[in-house]
Amino acid sequence: MGKSTGYDGAVLLLDLESCLGAQPKLQTVRTKVPALMAAAQPVERVVAACASSRIELDRRAELIRLGVDLHLVGDERDAADIALLQVAEAWAGKGCRRFVVASSDGRFARLAQFGRLEVLVWESKSPPLSKVLKAAGQVRRVPVPGTRIPVQSSPAKPAHQPLLTIVPDGSRDPVGERPGVPGRMLGDWSSKAAVTFAAGVLFGAGSAFGSAMVNRAVNRGI
Repeated sequence: MGKSTGYDGAVLLLDLESCLGAQPKLQTVRTKVPALMAAAQPVERVVAACASSRIELDRRAELIRLGVDLHLVGDERDAADIALLQVAEAWAGKGCRRFVVASSDGRFARLAQFGRLEVLVWESKSPPLSKVLKAAGQVRRVPVPGTRIPVQSSPAKPAHQPLLTIVPDGSRDPVGERPGVPGRMLGDWSSKAAVTFAAGVLFGAGSAFGSAMVNRAVNRGI
């Protein structure tokens, strides 16, 4: 039998606003995302998308810490769904044949043409019967975890380096191309550095002026 060149793993797609809500709390990210990841196993990749204006910096950092590839999009309607579909179709081109989706949006029904489609829904909710649920080979109802943050919340180290992707739109996201350092932090550091530099210059100038006055006084015999 010849060696397979296809991709045999699976991809979990998280529509964050759909499965976590807009502006999710940090506790929600820490508890619900691992629950969805556990329910989807086995998967090789976890990809999430959300409008950059609807998720805070610490929530973004937590997703990346959990091993999630995060795609930040603009506020255009369905932008997150479109970004996830583009990722899924790219993986389908690599040979991926299993897609797990945490969303009830009907757009994801088209992934069934590439292989097996599975949908995750919260056990406490009854999502409307949409195209994606009808097209799914399996619908998994996931128990809603408590909001208490686990004592040991550190996930296993992912097999790949999680990514933060900024999808360009009309308004550029201030996080920019430095996924490891939030833009706000860079701004604060730059401001503090500028103040420190200015203070150093003034202090140095004052010291030089004071030394000059002392030397002048000594020369005059005061």
